[in-house]
Amino acid sequence: MTLKRSYATEAEVPTERKADYVPRDGRYVLDVEGVESIDGLLAKRDELLGKVSGHASELNTKQAEIDRLTGELSNARGSSLPRGHKAVPNADAELIEAVKAAGITDAAALTTLKTEHGDYKQKAEAAERRKYLDDLRKKLGWNEDAVEVLGMIPTLPDTEDRDAQVNGETKKVPHANLVTKTTTGDEVSYKPFADYFAEKHKALLPAVVTKSEDGGTELPGHGAGGGGGEKSFAADIIKNKYTPKQPAA
Repeated sequence: MTLKRSYATEAEVPTERKADYVPRDGRYVLDVEGVESIDGLLAKRDELLGKVSGHASELNTKQAEIDRLTGELSNARGSSLPRGHKAVPNADAELIEAVKAAGITDAAALTTLKTEHGDYKQKAEAAERRKYLDDLRKKLGWNEDAVEVLGMIPTLPDTEDRDAQVNGETKKVPHANLVTKTTTGDEVSYKPFADYFAEKHKALLPAVVTKSEDGGTELPGHGAGGGGGEKSFAADIIKNKYTPKQPAA
């Protein structure tokens, strides 16, 4: 006869087995030596089975990683790549081919190309800056030396052509874009560039303007040699104003 673990009531326990069952937690439970609760024993069994299952899953994962690494090792050993060569992504290989197609065959040649490119970029930027300053001086009606003088001023603001009254007519005139730092951010204002220059660099006017506004009298030159002296004079002022003073020896 198969023994049940428990019965709900004493009446359900077979008469010949009543001595084998004891009341526990509201039921009549089979009294087994060394086991307080069969349900607890079964719960412990289920817990251990769950751990075994978890370990098995972990082992399967590790085995899959081992298989992957073994495959990679096998491929590496069986590779036909010659000694001294490297396997690279397709994108890198295409880049190498493009560089070689441009005539670059070694690292030294690439370094030379980068240097030449940097020099060309610097010259192109300088030429573009000079053209900008030449266009500016033409709009202002200044002499050709103005390009050199303006180019020596490191704090020259950007300019923008804006409407202004000139001899009773509205014309586009270069304006200096003046940025003022405030607690709420930058504030931009505009002033006719000629007025800005006369205010900030008054001593340089003789080097850029050869005639007064009424067109009658030339502004005074500085130094011997006329125009060349004016430009040299302007260079001296700029050097003294913008070049950090060296401490006395």
